[in-house]
Amino acid sequence: VALPPSQERRPLRALASWAARPGLAAVLVFVLLYRIGDRAMAPMIPFFWVDRGFSLSEYGLYNSALGAGATVLGAFVGGAVVSRQGIPSSLWWTGAFALASNLLYAAVALWPESGRLGVYSAGVVESFTSGAVGAAFVSYLMRICEKRHAAVQYAALTGLYALAGSLLAGASGWITEATGFAGYFALTAAFAAPAFALLSRASTWMQPVEADDVD
Repeated sequence: VALPPSQERRPLRALASWAARPGLAAVLVFVLLYRIGDRAMAPMIPFFWVDRGFSLSEYGLYNSALGAGATVLGAFVGGAVVSRQGIPSSLWWTGAFALASNLLYAAVALWPESGRLGVYSAGVVESFTSGAVGAAFVSYLMRICEKRHAAVQYAALTGLYALAGSLLAGASGWITEATGFAGYFALTAAFAAPAFALLSRASTWMQPVEADDVD
């Protein structure tokens, strides 16, 4: 997307233009919560692997090889789902599978007998769904940004969801200490679940409303 002429680059105006659109609160809360489960769980995953007897080098090898491959594959699949099903439907499906991957980690944590295979399986599923849901979510963020103000608005949206996840991740150690890994992984899914109640309202912003042409 080309930047507008310098005299039209008004970051505050780019954000203020959203205030005139209905459903602003639903969109902002949806963006805050939709991927909070992934971001909140991420800091505790390496510690969980170590707790299960893996070395940091083993986890690093998994994360840079098998995990990275699963994430890339998931992104391709997520993109295909967006193309075939549309963004709202893809947000439902990929988001649901992402929450399920958090619950799978919780189940593996609750069932130590699942062993190394269980941990690897949970890791691959989580990496794959992270890639898939990421592709759908980025598509959504891009579609709700106005063309003229896309750079500012997209940066604001990504910062918003990153902030929410980072705040929860900052408390992840304390929560895990109180609830255990299984409890914390289950909570991360619960934190993101309310976003689905807002998805229909948040999706209305993807209608072909050229708000930046009405100046």
